[in-house]
Amino acid sequence: MDAAKLRLRLLSAAAQLVNTGRRRWLRFTTRWPWTEEITRAIEQLNALSSPG
Repeated sequence: MDAAKLRLRLLSAAAQLVNTGRRRWLRFTTRWPWTEEITRAIEQLNALSSPG
């Protein structure tokens, strides 16, 4: 998936920003067609080592 498609899908996401304590969660609806792709991409980004 190229960056433009990913950006479009992220910006049109059917999600809620939920604040709990000191954390913020982005909660996607399960019926949204790209939920699995977005969560997989976020998991891959979190798995990368920090550049520092």
